[in-house]
This record gives sequence, structure tokens and C-alpha cells, in this order.
Amino acid sequence: MFERRHLKTLGAILVASSLSNIITIVMITSEVPSKTSNQRALQGYHCDDAPSEEIKGHRHCNVYDVTNECSEWFPCILMNTTESPSICVYTMNRDNVISAWLAKRGIWEQHVIFKILDILRSNKEYGFIDLGANLGTHTIPAASLKRKVIAVEPYYDNVLRLHKSVRMNNLEGYVTVLLNAIYDKRTNISFIENKNSNMGSTQVRETVQYEISPEKIKKHEIVETIYVDDLLEVVDFKAGVMKIDIENCECEAFEEASELFNTVSLAYVFMEWPGEWMGYVEWNRVQGKCDLKNIVQFFTSRGYEPFRTLDDTQLPVQTWKIWAPQQYNKEVDIYWKLNPAKAKTHKHVVNEVDDALEDVNDDSYVNSEDIEESAEDGVYIAEETESAETVDVEQL
Repeated sequence: MFERRHLKTLGAILVASSLSNIITIVMITSEVPSKTSNQRALQGYHCDDAPSEEIKGHRHCNVYDVTNECSEWFPCILMNTTESPSICVYTMNRDNVISAWLAKRGIWEQHVIFKILDILRSNKEYGFIDLGANLGTHTIPAASLKRKVIAVEPYYDNVLRLHKSVRMNNLEGYVTVLLNAIYDKRTNISFIENKNSNMGSTQVRETVQYEISPEKIKKHEIVETIYVDDLLEVVDFKAGVMKIDIENCECEAFEEASELFNTVSLAYVFMEWPGEWMGYVEWNRVQGKCDLKNIVQFFTSRGYEPFRTLDDTQLPVQTWKIWAPQQYNKEVDIYWKLNPAKAKTHKHVVNEVDDALEDVNDDSYVNSEDIEESAEDGVYIAEETESAETVDVEQL
């Protein structure tokens, strides 16, 4: 029987998934309204206007208060994990990728989240940092293990659904939600929604001064950025796991992350590795704004080793240019694993890593267009496309 604290079931509705022509039962629930409900829960907190007792020690992080009631109604489903937590999603016409996949399978990025959950179960002292939390597809299962979670998500509609999920699962004491975007400088950003009903591909852009208005700030159409290092304001564990998926801003994120990594022992860091699968335009944009070698150097200089998430295959550091496949599939996901035996001081090893990467001449790299292995071997060959916006969920 489906029971949750402070909830009353309004009913079950049938949602037809246009992607799979299946019928999925989802629950729409609402918390019992309180006459003393603090309406700031629906607006989020800003460091410059929230009561001082609510932001003590939070100089830069905008902490969204999940302990208050959320009166919004959303379609919510049970996740297909051992703990079976509830997660709230979008309707299919607004998000036909992540929400549709959750409605169909009850889980998103199974090969990633199951590995994260296994690590957390084996290490009870670990916390979890979720950069780009989206709907909470990784945050909610991790918090359901009674682990502390820091979830950073700038898009307000996602935060509302995450808020509802936290409340439905009684996880207020485990999840800290930051209404911020991760970047390499302190600024304001606005959003570029994907036009193909894919809320997971919402991107951010820097906001110019004349675009900023009190009305846009109130509606959370403009959000403040923070450094990865700023997370030390709210992180209260000494070791853990990180997942980062911030729509091709990972390179910028690790420009201001040294203090966090020097303070918190993050044993694993999960991420998507950029490459041709992103589409010609986006891949060229990413290469134009950052050098991926900097990410490789950041991790290897701290004793991390790269692995493919799908099969735990260790990746040769020198071939970082071709870690990613040409077409989007599960091989885009990698993780960095901390090897204590190789961990040295950053200052001592940085030159070694730089020399190792420079020693590999570009001519020694295998051109991914020349790879002719079959899909059965995990290599997907596709003609170059101008856009990667349309995603075949059957490959996820």
C-alpha cells in the first residue's frame, strides 16, 4: 500500500507514453496544506534576501529549503531500485526523454546509478555530491540509503519536482538542494531550453547586465553561479562520491575545484566524456571554449584513474581524445577512481602528467572515423550529424 507522511492520495492516472505505446500508472499526490506554510518554499532562497539564520555560513550558495511544504502537483512514480523511492517527473509532452524513460523503466542511467548505489552501500561514511541534479534521478536513490546528499540544480522547474520528491520520501534530513549553476566565475546565468521536449538538455548562458530584472530574479529565470569549491559551505562529510552532468560546462567546473578535492576525499567522480557524439556544432563549441586535457590533468595529478562506467574497463590516459564514441550510447559515461597508491601532492605530479600528455603526438591517436568494429563490440559508427538534440532512448 502506498503511504507517505503528510500526504493524501488524490488518485491514479494513466499516462500513455508516446515513445513506447505503453500504459504506465503514476501517482499524483499533494501534501495536506498548512495554514502556516512558508511560501518561500515555492520561491527558493537567495543569499542576499533570506533570513540570516537560514543562511548562516552560506556566503555564496543559495540553499533551497526543502523542509517547507510544496503545494505543487506533479506526476510521480516509484523508482526501480531496491528502496523504491518516489520521484516526480514532467508530462511526456514537455519531457519525452528522462521523464518518459522513468515512466517506462522506473530508472535513468541504470549502469551509472547502480554503480553509485553499490559504492555507497559499501562505504557507509560516504556522502554524495550531485552536480546537475535534474529531477533527482541520482539524488533520490542515494538519499534513500540514508546518505547525506548535496544536490546542485539551477533550473527552478526541476528543483520544484526534486523538492516534492524529497518530501514524499521523508528525506529532508539527508538532502541539501542548492539553487545555483556551477561555473568558473561568479556571475548570473539564464536558460536555453531544448526545443525537442528534452528537459535534460537545458543549457545555460551568461546573462548580460541589461537583461537582469527583479521580475526575472523572482521567477528564477536568472540564477547565480558558484564554484565547485563553494560547496565546502554546505558539505558536512569527509569522503564520498561525485556525479557531474552540467551540459558541457564540466571543463569550467574543475577550474575552481581544487579546494574541495583537497578537503573532501572523493573516491569516485562520474561524468560524461565529451566527443563527436555531441554533434558537430556542440562538439566544436566545447573544444573552442576549453581544453579537455585540463580535466585529464586535474584528475591524474591527484592520483585518479579513468574507467568506462559500462564495463569498468580502465582507459589509457594518453588516448583521452578518443574515449568518447562517435554516436551517443552508454560508452560516453566514464568515472575517475582515486588510487591512493598513486595519490601525490598536486605540485609534485603536475609536471609529470603534463609531460606524459605532451609526449603523445597527435599522429599516434587512432582516428575514430577509421574504427570499424561492430555495434556488438560496443563501438557505434554513424555518419556525422549537425545536431545531437534528438536522442533515441532505446540506447540509454
